[in-house]
Amino acid sequence: MAVYIMIEKIMHIKFILNKRNFLEEKIQPRLEYLFNLNTEITPRPDGVYQIQFASKPIYLLLSKCFGMREIQQFWKTPILIERAPLNLKKEYIKRFFEAEGSFEHIYHSWFRENNCPPLQFISNVLNNEFGIQCSKPGEIQTDNKFNRFPAYQIFINNYRNFLREIMDL
Repeated sequence: MAVYIMIEKIMHIKFILNKRNFLEEKIQPRLEYLFNLNTEITPRPDGVYQIQFASKPIYLLLSKCFGMREIQQFWKTPILIERAPLNLKKEYIKRFFEAEGSFEHIYHSWFRENNCPPLQFISNVLNNEFGIQCSKPGEIQTDNKFNRFPAYQIFINNYRNFLREIMDL
């Protein structure tokens, strides 16, 4: 399950998810408690739900600590993750795979051709720090009419090892 965070304008943020109860039980209470926000969950026409708000502290947290920007094409792996200990990198890769992965592949749409920094980071960590062989990100063709950006994938050569070492299965 993935929660998408969108920064549409400076300090205008949306948390988007297809499960309303997760937003109600997990995200909304934390936002209201930690940042003293009054939030409302609203449905979107595409069948998902969103919490939308304007908050300078959250914007600064997302932009300064996690490198998220208003223009999503510049999003990369958060610098905190790049510099994190191996166990946190593992959790990042695990959650990324849960959101974007599918049997032996990790997919990701990206705003530029010939470049997908999040998958490049994952590929480097798997190859160099975990010894799990996988490919470099490669562009793939998709039939998804809603995806107007290039899609990339990495292929995990030793999927059983990946499941054991990263996914704890």
